[in-house]
Amino acid sequence: MKKIQTHILDSEVVVRKKPRNLVSTDEHLFSHEYKKTFVASHIETYYDIQINFRGLVNPKQSRIFTLLEKIQKALKVTKTVKVHKTSAHSVWKYVCITDHDWKNYFHWFTEEFPRAWTFVSHLKEIIVMLPWKAKFIPYIKESLAILGITEQYYLPLFPSVRLAEVQHLTPFAPSGNVRPWQVKKSQDLVWRYYGITSARKQEHKDVDNKNQRIYISRRQAKTRNIVNEHEYIKMLTNFGYRIVYLEHVSLEYQVKLFSFAKTLISIHGAGLTNMMWMSSRSTVIEIREENDSHNNCFFSLASACNHAYYYLKAKKMYPDRSVQHNNYIVDCKALHALLVDLHT
Repeated sequence: MKKIQTHILDSEVVVRKKPRNLVSTDEHLFSHEYKKTFVASHIETYYDIQINFRGLVNPKQSRIFTLLEKIQKALKVTKTVKVHKTSAHSVWKYVCITDHDWKNYFHWFTEEFPRAWTFVSHLKEIIVMLPWKAKFIPYIKESLAILGITEQYYLPLFPSVRLAEVQHLTPFAPSGNVRPWQVKKSQDLVWRYYGITSARKQEHKDVDNKNQRIYISRRQAKTRNIVNEHEYIKMLTNFGYRIVYLEHVSLEYQVKLFSFAKTLISIHGAGLTNMMWMSSRSTVIEIREENDSHNNCFFSLASACNHAYYYLKAKKMYPDRSVQHNNYIVDCKALHALLVDLHT
């Protein structure tokens, strides 16, 4: 295996604004995120490379690939290597854009999607290599169509695949972080594709754009439900909020819906990623676990989007479970006070 590295993006320092409603006793939840340095990014070109179903391109050093090999051995799977050859003069290039969190809506649009449009801008024609499960995730196909990417190769679970040449783009920033200009470019590409020239003025017949305050409910999700949500839904509607469920709607619908939103409220979860489609200087309220200082990806994203970020602390239902695999209780009085402060 041979690797060549091409510099594509300089290092960058990002300074973030503090939450608008930050209290001194909560400073420790956010202070380590106020200033971040992101290292330079490179396109890595691998020659004569084996690649697995997770999309990783360095099999000899990958723990996941080593695990895959052990599974193959245990199941007595013959390690047949499928070879894809491209002519040295061909403009078509195999590119790998995925990391371990690619299935998540947030990670796709803050990490994989920017890699895709970077490759499109640097190479004439690309074949995007994706884990086989990606073919069942609608927003992945929809977002690649936005970029005009029509060629995808889905990596099988078994066996591994051998390629003469693969290109991989190292992360723009650590997982959970974004560069502000990167978010702006993603928004511009998506808005242009769906004909959104001004989120405040453009009319779309298939979206009710009169409701510009949105609350995303996770009642239909498996985790991070708010068990007392029913206690404050009426309060939200009295303040003009539209209650939405996003589990079964298209990317186009979400983009158009949130391009009109001025205020977004939701518990920590993928739905908050839709702040990317809101006009800058909007307001985002994240409901988050009261002691969580680790999961600050939406605080970071709000800053990159130039939104006003507010937070509301919630209590875990199950103290021994993780933030991601828990349900929550919201203080309705605290929520009401925040809404009064914002809207009166």
